[in-house]
Amino acid sequence: MTVEPFTRQEFESRLHRVKEELERRELDVLILSSPDSIYYVSGYMTRGIAAHQYLAVPADGAPVLATRRRDMGNFFALGERTPIGDHASYEDDEDARKPVDVFVDLLRRNRFKTRRVGIEKGALYLLVEHYEQLKCAMEASEFIDATGIVAALRLVKSPAELECHRRAAGIVVEGMRAAAAAIRPGAQGSDVTPATSAALSQAGTACIATWAAGRVG
Repeated sequence: MTVEPFTRQEFESRLHRVKEELERRELDVLILSSPDSIYYVSGYMTRGIAAHQYLAVPADGAPVLATRRRDMGNFFALGERTPIGDHASYEDDEDARKPVDVFVDLLRRNRFKTRRVGIEKGALYLLVEHYEQLKCAMEASEFIDATGIVAALRLVKSPAELECHRRAAGIVVEGMRAAAAAIRPGAQGSDVTPATSAALSQAGTACIATWAAGRVG
């Protein structure tokens, strides 16, 4: 059973805070390539984090996402929970169009202003090659390092995020209690680990069921 912890309202609230920061820094658009930043703003995530993905957040308008085609199922699964307004995908074949070209076309299709562009220069997932391609394709734009924008906003937790932390902490406590109970003279890791894992699984399942029931109710 999978229950998404955050609602469309939560993501809209985060997006609003990001846009306030863009206005303060006089940025027309923010380009995010870090998976955690992309998830924070839009709810989109994929296990294929090594693949190229870009989320553009304009100062005025809805964000747009470019990711590889095989990961589009993760995007469509978001349904109405995400504030993403448009998307594009690329094939990761050698002869396919470059991810940056697909992304730039997406920006142009949505007529984003790109005079001052914030970008996560410090992101582990932004290739030098892609950065150079972006600068070449958007030669009239000024690129400004915006690595810390989302990271700083994430430090201030919303009520929904705090509740998520509380529930996670409760699960960890149950796991630690089970581990402590399983520890005894002569006990091995093969004795403690199963007990801990079972407790974590049981507490997590109970937590998800309670959360789901509360949200449905």
